Amino acid sequence: MKHCVAKIKETIKYRGDYSNVKHRTIFHDLLDNRSLPEEDKSVNRFSQESQLLLVAGTVTTATALASAIVYLLLDEKRLQVLLEELEAAMPD
Repeated sequence: MKHCVAKIKETIKYRGDYSNVKHRTIFHDLLDNRSLPEEDKSVNRFSQESQLLLVAGTVTTATALASAIVYLLLDEKRLQVLLEELEAAMPD
């Protein structure tokens, strides 16, 4: 988490001067957004938003994988096809 906060602080510090930035992030766009109040552009707020994005991405991925596994376990023919394809693509 400290690394994330450090990167957010760095992004805010160089606000408007992105000449040394390899790629823009959502935080660059939030900083440049004129309709977003300045109090919502703080390190604390961006830190909270980064945690939310991380959790949202993790939960949706976990749910999708769990659902796929359940459906495969309920359909033996498709599971067998998948296992054969995986074995062909990644043999021991």
